[in-house]
Amino acid sequence: MTGLLTAVALTLGLLGATPETQGAPCEGPAQCARGELCLAGQCRGGSQRALITKLDVLAIPDPLVVGQGRFLHDEARRVRRMLADDLTWTGFYDLLPSSEMPPGHRAEGVSPTAVDRGAWRRAGANRVLKVRLVADGAPGAYRLTLRLIDLERYAAVDLPGHDVLVPPGGTRQVLARWINALVAHDTGMAGVVGTRVLASVQVRSGIKEIGVMDVDGRAFRFVTGNGSLNLGPAWGPEDEIGYMSYASGNPDWIVDGSPRSDRPGLNAAGCWSPDGAWLALSVAEGTNSDVVILFGDTGEEHVRLTDHPAVDTSPTWSPDARRLAFVSDRTGSPQIWLASLSTGDLRRVSRGGYVTSPDWSPIGETLVYAKQVGSDTFVIVRHDLDTDQVTRLTSPDVSSESPSFSADGRFLVFQRRGGDKVPRLWIMHADGSHARPISTPDYPMFAPDWHRRSRSQP
Repeated sequence: MTGLLTAVALTLGLLGATPETQGAPCEGPAQCARGELCLAGQCRGGSQRALITKLDVLAIPDPLVVGQGRFLHDEARRVRRMLADDLTWTGFYDLLPSSEMPPGHRAEGVSPTAVDRGAWRRAGANRVLKVRLVADGAPGAYRLTLRLIDLERYAAVDLPGHDVLVPPGGTRQVLARWINALVAHDTGMAGVVGTRVLASVQVRSGIKEIGVMDVDGRAFRFVTGNGSLNLGPAWGPEDEIGYMSYASGNPDWIVDGSPRSDRPGLNAAGCWSPDGAWLALSVAEGTNSDVVILFGDTGEEHVRLTDHPAVDTSPTWSPDARRLAFVSDRTGSPQIWLASLSTGDLRRVSRGGYVTSPDWSPIGETLVYAKQVGSDTFVIVRHDLDTDQVTRLTSPDVSSESPSFSADGRFLVFQRRGGDKVPRLWIMHADGSHARPISTPDYPMFAPDWHRRSRSQP
């Protein structure tokens, strides 16, 4: 086995990994080493980069509206509500209640000199977000200004997208980009507001279609409609959508509606490498399954990662593409195994029981997976490889499975079965806190996969 993995390392051209650096005190991300984030006054690397902590108390006064007509005034209220909801959703910001804003604030402008700095600070705010909407003339379009004023430095924080023309229907995308840029400014890594999630959706008995939605449940739509069994969706590097489908009668791996791997037998649990060059896939041409690595764009087999009489499945790549984690029952029960593609080492990382559906954090040294704790109950477990710390994230009172990391590694989406036993999508911080349901259509939903940034994105 070691010889096979060494051959894989040579053919993929892999090198050794770079160790994480140690943290230091910081006031902003510019003071941290490359690969570290500034969180709670300390530069953090490794698994600690996923920490979510309160940074500021923001005040969002009612927007200023320049122009006539009901649309612009209604849109101003909608903009403020969306900003408040999405800033709170990130976990980094508390909002100053409207009732605690200083008297006279409605008469202020949007520049730092027009703001009563002392009054806002006495009210408890660290920053004030001034919003202005100006009529553009085109139906449904307007110019939006988002001016964030730092009350400690008495200066404006002008972020990308702070002064833009919003096209009809474009408010959600514009605000999401601005908030993600704010998180990047404050921590060193962009946020994931407005990103999307795939899921296998049971529309009726024996039929599951692939669906996609925003992470808050908005904008749901079906990707497939073939009336078959479509399972295990995965995002590709350029927004391709892969999944296993029985539509042809054989369980094929489909990408954007076309077969990418249709060899006789199982083609399942696909996972692209971070750069999209390779596609790891579980294939079964007999009684067992192995993990193979295909060319990501063609589906042609490049190399077989495992060749074992046991069942090897569910591969997931490390962010540097130098390691693969996968599930194998070669020691009896399904466990998580880690293959180093640079050294050929293979080791088991889970610790007994029945475990499944691993996902590797896109920002570093953390694996999550589901572990069985009852006859039909699973919990989600987090394993920080850099510290070897193992933490149960969900309660054994309900069954939680199929965790998937957000692009920033700070959140997890997963399927959860409550008292009615119907699987629904939930989201939580990567440390297991702040779990809440996603508002989705009333379908059972399985195996979510959170969108990762494509190569075309900055």
